[in-house]
Amino acid sequence: MKGSLIYTGAMISGRGPAVQTQRATQIALDCLGRSLFNSPMMGALVQAAELMPLEKFLVQVEKTLSKSFPQGIVKGNLEAIKRAAEEVSE
Repeated sequence: MKGSLIYTGAMISGRGPAVQTQRATQIALDCLGRSLFNSPMMGALVQAAELMPLEKFLVQVEKTLSKSFPQGIVKGNLEAIKRAAEEVSE
């Protein structure tokens, strides 16, 4: 599968149903060099469902990942989250 689907409906954000397609696998390959699409999907979900401000989410992810991973991996994940969130906004 080359993409993923996020559904946000009234239950999540008070808006009518909306469908967002996401190039999560391609974003992961571009930013991380691997097909690990969890970070792009988190970025898309946070943005689409308006769960919290993206910058606040990025700070928390950076804090958490920095405890266990080298800076290069942290940076790649943060970039993947940002790119996916930007695509949701387009």
